[in-house]
Amino acid sequence: MALLTVLPRPAQLPARSSEAHRARFQNFGLYGIALLGLIAITLIWLGAGRLIELEGERQLYLGAAAVLSLMILVFTIVVLRHQVGLAHTRDELRASEAQYRTVVDSIGDVIFETDAAGCWTFLNRAWTDVNGHAVAASLGRPVTDYVHVADRAAFTTAFHQAMRGGAHAIRAELRLRTAADETRWIAVDAAPRRDADGTVIGLAGTLTDVTERHDAEVALRNSELKFRSLFDMAPVGVALTDRAGRFIEVNRAFTAMTGYAAAEAANLVLHDLLIMKRREDGERRPGFGAEGRREPSECGLVDKHGARKTVLVNSSTARDAESGLLTWSIIQDISERKRDEMKIWQAANFDSLTGLPNRSQLHEAVDEAIADAARKPGSLALLLIDLDNFKLINDTLGHEAGDLALRRTADRLRRVAREDDLVARLSGDEFAVFVRDIEDHAALERRAAEILRALRRRMRFRGETIEVHGSVGVALFPEHGESRSDLFRSADLALYRAKHDGRGRIVVFEPAMRATAERRYEVLTTVRDAIQGSRVVAVYQPQMLLATGAADGLEALVRIEHGDGRLGLPGEFMSAFEDAEVGRALGLQMLDRVTRDFEAWLAAGIDVKRIAVNVSNIELRVDDYAERVMARLRQRRIPFERFEIEVTETVIFDEGVPAIRRNLRTFAQNGISLALDDFGTGFASLTHLKSLPISRVKIDGSFIRHVVTDPQSRSIVDAIVRLSHSLGKPVVAEGVEDAEQLERIRELRCEMAQGFLFARPLRAEAVPSFLLRNLSLLAKAPRPRDADAVERAAGP
Repeated sequence: MALLTVLPRPAQLPARSSEAHRARFQNFGLYGIALLGLIAITLIWLGAGRLIELEGERQLYLGAAAVLSLMILVFTIVVLRHQVGLAHTRDELRASEAQYRTVVDSIGDVIFETDAAGCWTFLNRAWTDVNGHAVAASLGRPVTDYVHVADRAAFTTAFHQAMRGGAHAIRAELRLRTAADETRWIAVDAAPRRDADGTVIGLAGTLTDVTERHDAEVALRNSELKFRSLFDMAPVGVALTDRAGRFIEVNRAFTAMTGYAAAEAANLVLHDLLIMKRREDGERRPGFGAEGRREPSECGLVDKHGARKTVLVNSSTARDAESGLLTWSIIQDISERKRDEMKIWQAANFDSLTGLPNRSQLHEAVDEAIADAARKPGSLALLLIDLDNFKLINDTLGHEAGDLALRRTADRLRRVAREDDLVARLSGDEFAVFVRDIEDHAALERRAAEILRALRRRMRFRGETIEVHGSVGVALFPEHGESRSDLFRSADLALYRAKHDGRGRIVVFEPAMRATAERRYEVLTTVRDAIQGSRVVAVYQPQMLLATGAADGLEALVRIEHGDGRLGLPGEFMSAFEDAEVGRALGLQMLDRVTRDFEAWLAAGIDVKRIAVNVSNIELRVDDYAERVMARLRQRRIPFERFEIEVTETVIFDEGVPAIRRNLRTFAQNGISLALDDFGTGFASLTHLKSLPISRVKIDGSFIRHVVTDPQSRSIVDAIVRLSHSLGKPVVAEGVEDAEQLERIRELRCEMAQGFLFARPLRAEAVPSFLLRNLSLLAKAPRPRDADAVERAAGP
């Protein structure tokens, strides 16, 4: 508006495009007037000449013509000078108009005028810059065509008030719609304009694009609203303090955490609430010091009611133009997190059932002791303790009884340990005692014996008596290992020897044990390679009926084929069955080989009565082992009644008795016969024999080997046969190698026999020819019950 009062406002001229036409028109007018004057003078003088000739009154007419010509000349000159001045005025006016437009168009704000109807009558070039509409296209159109629909009513009301009142100025912000259909915020500053009579004929003023300022203000308001919302809704305490640590502002979470209302907090200082854990922390209290952000610190905090909490404080200090240094502090209650961390640490380092340190804690203690021993030489000892019958307790009395046994064991170990000793639980039934400062080896062995005696004490569970037995493996530092891993390995090897030698004993590590372990590792490696290379081979030894000499079945025996084609005997790799993973993999591959061979023989019409497969305890401990075997038999279309599972007496005393019994019962219920192999070499009794669903009993070859020469062996065989017959179970004699042994076992009423006398173990491809030859010899034998006939039927 001020600009409009300073700039002169010339009359609105025609468009610039017609200025050239106007200039040419003016020039033609001047030339025309001059020409008309000359023509008039010429005509006068011509007329005067004629009059002189006609009437002879020369003087009078010449004077009159001269006067008239002079008047015409003066008039022409006056008219020409007027026209030249008028043209000069017009040129000045056009220059002023051009200067005005240049100034107005260079202004960034829109300068406008409207008529009384609210239509544009003047707009500068900024109009196009602001909203994209051309000036020429906008002139004459209503202002409201460009006002946002939401602001039209308010603008129309203000416009009409200005038109009626005359002195009412419009100062407002409204929205315009651009040519690109966008919205721009515009500040309107306008006032009524009047004609010479003082009548209001419209508005004049400016439009300023304030979109960026408006957006910035909106963003600032939104930011402030977000900050306030976040400040009040933040789940952690937020506080603003001055340089002295006095509270200026606190949020709701802070008041909930501390118990102090905002008004009460205004009288407090932050460091009065905090308890620094270390002296150096006090030198960098949150909320104090120079500008910048400080490292988070854990502090104690005492609330209004005296309760102590653990908080994590993050602070940042900045300089305020009015108040100086101000500090924002985020105070987070981490008491629960610290409790959870302690629980996690406890769970990671201590056994939840017994409360003893776990393997991780034991490893740390051993590492520290070994490091200290480098500075202060001394002897250390690691005792690994394994409960021999724990699984049996779990399986027979339940897990509650097992948990009780573990807790009582932990208590007893604590009582016999010295103050400097560390007692730990390593796994399910394995414990450890780490002993520092050993006096001598004899004293260590006495302490180990004391541990075994403590474990053997009976305990009661719901009226049942629980007896716990243990084995102990001992390793010394530095004699048996100079690192923690070597010390554990040595103690573990000693424990393995203790359990292998009969359990319930103490074994101190010896270097030879490492060599044995290395050999065992080599065996495992060999067997693993054979399994991966499909070099597990099944060979078959016939089982002969002594009454007829007929082959009544085959026993499948596992072999490992070496790279040179040689077959490794079981004695070379039987220790592999002590490893659960390898033993089960070996058994599964053996089962696959046997069922494939059996399937091929049946398809070829070879009458194989029955095949027996040896199964280890490791395999029988798998809950669904019986289902897996039967699934394989169905897959190969092998009748269940033609398949037999051979187990040893050790299944009776195995820790996995419930799973083993379940699998054996499943076999028996589905028609798969069970044979008790190597009977007489273990601790099986009549009761055990009766409790298992055994179909036949096999007497170990160690008794048959001496049945001719050793009366005791003969008595044992006789007793086994009588015992088995009394339970209705037939007997198979293993390892029969000559005719005398055959005669003796026939006298002792063994029904079947197998051994080198009849055939060595046969490859699968040799089995059909053996069976066919056996049938041919049987057909020719005159007396089937004669021992010689049985030997002949077996073939060479």
